[in-house]
Amino acid sequence: MPINPEFPSPAPTTEDMLRVWRADHCVQEQSAAVYLQWIRRFRAYCAQLALDERAELTRAGAQRFIVWYARRRHLDAQRLRLARTALYALSRVYQVLGQSPPGWQAPQLQPDDFTGPQPVGAHQQQ
Repeated sequence: MPINPEFPSPAPTTEDMLRVWRADHCVQEQSAAVYLQWIRRFRAYCAQLALDERAELTRAGAQRFIVWYARRRHLDAQRLRLARTALYALSRVYQVLGQSPPGWQAPQLQPDDFTGPQPVGAHQQQ
């Protein structure tokens, strides 16, 4: 069933996350506990900055969160890679629940994307 943007689906609960991770066999119990801590921090960040949690579940969104968190805590953002993994796992939960998160990584631009329009018949001259 498609999601109606006027009535967004509720964010996955802790129980939803654990159920999906167990079914996928992709997250161990010990890792799940750490992921849930990061997800709670991420949700607090989204609430504080009035961000849409699902829309922020991209690699770039995760990086913004990590930088924000590191600055507030005076930490090295490079050491917070586990936060990105936790947010990717949350994105996967959204996918499994049919809530269509954005793509985790932006599509890579191809060299042709930079050449601009070609004159008519230019492809025949090559």
